[in-house]
Amino acid sequence: MRQGCVICIEHTPVMGARFTPWRKWGQECCYSGDDHKLVTELDRCLAAHPDHHIRLNIEDFSFHSRFSLVVHSPLAAAA
Repeated sequence: MRQGCVICIEHTPVMGARFTPWRKWGQECCYSGDDHKLVTELDRCLAAHPDHHIRLNIEDFSFHSRFSLVVHSPLAAAA
């Protein structure tokens, strides 16, 4: 991940097989290289929604690429 990428954290109570309506947590922002700030925001989202799935989206417009990763799943956390 490089500085200047756009970061977006999203959450949803239920993941569907074909369509999942994700809700934004906070505002999209440019990644400044501060990993601690990113992890803190993920932790804040998790504390507010411990029973939700949480996804991290990273977009790098200079390479026209997007990466999405589910970083928390309540089913996996319960196991």
